[in-house]
Amino acid sequence: LTPPDPEKIKLWVGFSEDYEADFPTARAAAGALAMAVGLDDEELTETLVNKSACIRAFVGLLSCGHPELVHRAGVGITYLADIPHAVTKLKKEGAVSALKKLVKAAKKDPTKWAAVQGVVAGALEAVEAAKEADPSEVIVEVDDAGDFDISEGK
Repeated sequence: LTPPDPEKIKLWVGFSEDYEADFPTARAAAGALAMAVGLDDEELTETLVNKSACIRAFVGLLSCGHPELVHRAGVGITYLADIPHAVTKLKKEGAVSALKKLVKAAKKDPTKWAAVQGVVAGALEAVEAAKEADPSEVIVEVDDAGDFDISEGK
């Protein structure tokens, strides 16, 4: 197997975020990211968590207003809740507050959000219950643009 290519993952992230210009492609890319995070492939998961904007994209999709994209982001976030340093990133990116807003929105407009209500509630529960990385075992890197990268120390 060849290692995951961070440049290709950047494309998936970019396509998933471009939902206003090309919704079908964004939906497919968001689904691919969610499925990739859920695979039992440590190298791929580490690339998605540490070398891409995947987490930021999932959190951003939670507020896009499109239930299909919210569903995919919720599934991806639920998978990420099993990875302590991903949970730390999810919380820093605002996943908990975004998920709470969606839970409230689902109660106010069940017609629009009924199909994703369970996924959103499950993602919120998973992130809130998840164990964050121990700060003494975390490496934080900040690039020139101010973006940060959190990974587990070995």
